[in-house]
Amino acid sequence: ILAKSFYRLATANKGGTKIEYKEKKARQENVELALVRKEIGKFTSSANYILNGAMTGIILVIGAIILAIKKDAVQAGVLQIVSELPEGMYMKDVCAIVICMALTMLMGTTNITPCSVSLERDNLWILKSSPISAWQVLKGKLATGLLISGPCALIGMAGACYALEPGIKNVFLLFVFVILYTLFINQVGLMFGLMFPKLNWTNETAAIKQSVSVLLTMGSGVLITVVLFLIFAVNSAKLAKCIVFISKAVRY
Repeated sequence: ILAKSFYRLATANKGGTKIEYKEKKARQENVELALVRKEIGKFTSSANYILNGAMTGIILVIGAIILAIKKDAVQAGVLQIVSELPEGMYMKDVCAIVICMALTMLMGTTNITPCSVSLERDNLWILKSSPISAWQVLKGKLATGLLISGPCALIGMAGACYALEPGIKNVFLLFVFVILYTLFINQVGLMFGLMFPKLNWTNETAAIKQSVSVLLTMGSGVLITVVLFLIFAVNSAKLAKCIVFISKAVRY
C-alpha cells in the first residue's frame, strides 16, 4: 500500500503524452458508498496518512499474533503475578481491565477522522457544491474510520483474550467495549476535526501530524486510559500492589 503511492510519484512522466480519454458506461452508485470509497481512496493514496492513521491497527494485529504465539509464556507470567493481587480481586477480571487499558491507549492514537477533515482543503468547494448533505459527508468519514480501525481492534482484542483467558463473560464485555470505543474515538476525532480544522497547510504532513484536532484526539485516549487505571486502583485495597501488578504485566 505504501509502495503504491511512492511508485506513482517516482514514475510520473509529467512531460509525456496525456492518456487518451476512453468512453465508458457510467454506473450509478449509492451516495454513501461513493463517499466511503472516496475516503478510502484518499487514505490509500497517501503514505503519511497510512503511517499516522493506521499504525495503531498494524501494532494491534502484530501484537495479537505475538500474544497468540507466546501464549505459554504469557500464561507463565500471569501465574507468577497472581500472588501480587490484593485480596478480593479476581485474576480474570484484572486481565480484562488490563486489556481495556491497553486497547484504549492504542486506539486513542487513531487519527483517521480528524485528519480526513483537514485534508479536504482542496476539495472543500466540490463537497459544498455537490447535491449532498453535510451529514452524508461526515458519515462517510466516520464509516471509513470504523472500517479501518474496527477490525484491527477486534483482532487485537481476540489475541489478548486468547493469551490471557479473561473468561467468557469478560470476552463478551470486551467485544462490546471494543465496538463502542472504536465508534466513540472516531466520533471524538471527527468532532475535534470539525472544531479545529487545519485548512491552511501547504504540505499534507502538517494536517496529519501538526493539527490540534489530532493532538486532542490522542489526548482523549490517554485520559480515558488514566481514568480506567484510577477505577482499577481505587477499588483495590492496596494501591501499591496494583502498581506492581501493572508494571509486571507490562514487562511480561
